[in-house]
Amino acid sequence: MRDTFDITQALIGKDGEARFEDQSRPYGRDSSPFNITERQAAAAIRFGWAPAGFASAPEGEGPDRLIVVLEGSLDVTLAAGARRQFGLGELLLMTASGTAGAVRRAESPVHWPEFRLSGPAAPDTGALQPAAEATADRLDQAADDPNGAAFLRTWTGDDDRSRTKSDLLPYTETAGERLTAEIPLVGLQYVLAPTSLNYYWHRAPQRQLVLFITGGAEIENGLGERHRVLPGGIYLGEDETGPGHITRAIEGQERFSIFAHLR
Repeated sequence: MRDTFDITQALIGKDGEARFEDQSRPYGRDSSPFNITERQAAAAIRFGWAPAGFASAPEGEGPDRLIVVLEGSLDVTLAAGARRQFGLGELLLMTASGTAGAVRRAESPVHWPEFRLSGPAAPDTGALQPAAEATADRLDQAADDPNGAAFLRTWTGDDDRSRTKSDLLPYTETAGERLTAEIPLVGLQYVLAPTSLNYYWHRAPQRQLVLFITGGAEIENGLGERHRVLPGGIYLGEDETGPGHITRAIEGQERFSIFAHLR
């Protein structure tokens, strides 16, 4: 497996101009069966969607943010004119200074999560209800006009066996794009899983969102039901008790993902 992952950073160069810089960063930890980074600071996550033809207003200087494209492509132009298009699974780190004046555009519908890496902790708005209170089977929506960010969740039932169902984080219309409420985090990790992954019964180490960047995974719950999460998919692990679930690679594909640890 690779020892590094790729990320693009928008920053201010030595010439004082905003530019893009491609970087390779080490995972730093071999935590079998994964290559994984140490937990990094993150205050919140929210999900967004924009239609074809969307163009944002020039952004003000804000907190450091990480943007990950899960569907479609996002065109970003910095204040100095540097322009880059980001597709499925590409990571863009927007530093506070590099953000000022940036414009985001979409030529086709685009779906992304945005991590706020700095600033105060986000208030808990209840956007992620406990599984027992959530509405089941809410993935049936048009990708080009969604009502929210769809995800799969696994939790522990009263009999100590894990269950799985689909759910939705609702969007609110905001200046031409749709955004979920911020969800408070304690941090994030970048994770690489091997092509041979067959991670037998294990619990979620904490309540966490998993963003599948490449490879996807098959999740088997305590009832023997199997569900696939494909690249661009979102998974919420909540089975912190009981035997947990099994995670398998799909068709021998390596999986790159981000674990977002919920507060």
